[in-house]
Amino acid sequence: MPSVVEIVLFRLKAGSDTAAFLQAAQATFELLTSFKGYIDRELSASDDGQWVDVVHWATMTDAQQAAGHIMNHAAGQAFGQFIDPDTMAMYHVHPQLNG
Repeated sequence: MPSVVEIVLFRLKAGSDTAAFLQAAQATFELLTSFKGYIDRELSASDDGQWVDVVHWATMTDAQQAAGHIMNHAAGQAFGQFIDPDTMAMYHVHPQLNG
C-alpha cells in the first residue's frame, strides 16, 4: 500500500503569539511519533502568515486513525487552539514521484 502525505493549510487566529504556537506545535511532534505509521513531519510558514503542516504516513488508515485521536490529547487541543478554523484545509495525497 502506498504512503500518504497529509497536507494541512491554515492561518493562526488573529493576535496569536507565534512563539507560543511553536511551543504547542513541538508537543504535537512528540505525540505524532506515538501513532502507528508516522514517518515524519515538517511545519512551515510563509512571510504572509500561511502555515503548511506536512506529515508523512505509511498508510491512509494510519493517517485517518491519528487524525481521529490527536484532538483527544491535551497537546493536540493546545495546538488546535491557535488555528483559525475558517482558514484550514486538509488534504491526503499519494506521492507520484520523489527523489
